[in-house]
Amino acid sequence: MRRVMQMALAAGVLILAASPVAAQGPRGGFRPSPLMLLGQKSVQEELKLSPDQVQKVQAAVEKQMESFQGFRDLSDEERGKKMQEMAKENEKFVADNLKPDQAKRLQQIALQQQGGRALADDKVAKELNLTDDQKGKIKDILEDTGNQARELFQSGFSEETRTKVRELNNAATEKVLGLLTADQKTKWKEMTGEPFKGEIRFGPPGGGGGNRKQDK
Repeated sequence: MRRVMQMALAAGVLILAASPVAAQGPRGGFRPSPLMLLGQKSVQEELKLSPDQVQKVQAAVEKQMESFQGFRDLSDEERGKKMQEMAKENEKFVADNLKPDQAKRLQQIALQQQGGRALADDKVAKELNLTDDQKGKIKDILEDTGNQARELFQSGFSEETRTKVRELNNAATEKVLGLLTADQKTKWKEMTGEPFKGEIRFGPPGGGGGNRKQDK
């Protein structure tokens, strides 16, 4: 079962990373969905999921794996709509199956994993009270980073490529967070909570990398 979940997540990530629309999200940068994160053993342990919750996560991951079938054959517009539908389904799954404190911590982990990319989300931008000038600069940084990342992935998903993309993302996060005021940085720290130290694995099982520990 664990291998099935890893394969599902890996398949989803590879499809998303290969798609300009799905990989970028609204304004750039691959964003792991709540379900992808819940499929990680380290996240399950951090949230202290019960055996029943883990079983429901496994079933949801397998269902989503089936949904990924045929994604490559869709147009960017169609793929984008499918991703929006999945996002709503994921939100409903979290609301229906996690306790409030578990959902809150999952959101914190998701924001930490997204890094600076999270600030391109309208809800996050509103909560941080970003100015139009900040939004414009963030958009430029993330679009430039996304373009560089896609160019790197053209050569495949080797560990070297993954490392370079992580470095790009880390640099982008530093630039984006550097645009925040002192009050906004304090708010961001509250929104992300305590650093998540668990391992996140989105790469193909045994496929040469894909492990990621929280950098910030």
